[in-house]
Amino acid sequence: ASKSKSAWTTQVLSAALDNPLRPQADRDRDADRKPAQLMEFFGVERGMTVVDLIVGGGFMTEVLSVAVGSAGKVYSQHEGANKALDERLANNRLPNVVRVDAKVIPASPNTVDLVITVMNLHDIYNMDPPLTQSAVKYLYGLLKPGGVLGVVDHVGIAGADNAKLHRMTKQQALEVVTGAGFVLEAESDVLAHPSDDH
Repeated sequence: ASKSKSAWTTQVLSAALDNPLRPQADRDRDADRKPAQLMEFFGVERGMTVVDLIVGGGFMTEVLSVAVGSAGKVYSQHEGANKALDERLANNRLPNVVRVDAKVIPASPNTVDLVITVMNLHDIYNMDPPLTQSAVKYLYGLLKPGGVLGVVDHVGIAGADNAKLHRMTKQQALEVVTGAGFVLEAESDVLAHPSDDH
């Protein structure tokens, strides 16, 4: 199948992200974070409506902002004070980003193309597995039919103290997301480190 006109290739998006308007600290992290490869893997296209869930400093929010373009929308969700996000979004620097300082995303059901969460699912799961299940079901309801939940996380191994290590097993993640109605479409080891003993 050929890609739509709105789709990115890794090469073209990498060039778009290597822009002086994007913070140098973000660009310095691209070699490890591989944002263009992730966007292509998750199928992010211009014009999409996406959610960056639990954004931290907003690195991925900015990547998504570039990837969906001016016709797209990014809900950048993070509860509580967030000075780094304040600075990133100051003066409407990313006009296609809607900041969400609450648990509930102000989008109607079945209107979102992609939800992505980076290095967060393990924290929610290790605190409260049932809460994780209900949260993922909520995300399922936001997504359009065929929408994508993109999960990037630290892989743990069975028998390890994964909560202490800030990890979860792939099986735990799969049980949570498939229990909410999702189907595993694809997985990637683009961020894997061969030296990681988990």
